[in-house]
Amino acid sequence: MRLGALLGPVDPTHPNGLATQARQLEGEGYDSLWSAQAMGRGFMVTDPFIALTAGENATEIEIRKKDAASWFQSLRDQICASFESIEDDNAG
Repeated sequence: MRLGALLGPVDPTHPNGLATQARQLEGEGYDSLWSAQAMGRGFMVTDPFIALTAGENATEIEIRKKDAASWFQSLRDQICASFESIEDDNAG
């Protein structure tokens, strides 16, 4: 079964509220994010396109950070192996 989560209303004094919610929900294992479109319900609801864009960008950045870290680790390992090979070729 795949579960989605609804992004809740955010406090306008905390501009990263949507991003924080999106990262938390993704971390909890939800497969999709949803946003409501409502007017006149007694509280501010973020425009759904803005909410979903903020959520996607927040989770995409985390994925890119992991990919970049993995790439740099691989590059570091290749460089170290190359230097070790040079040292071995020139030893003694």
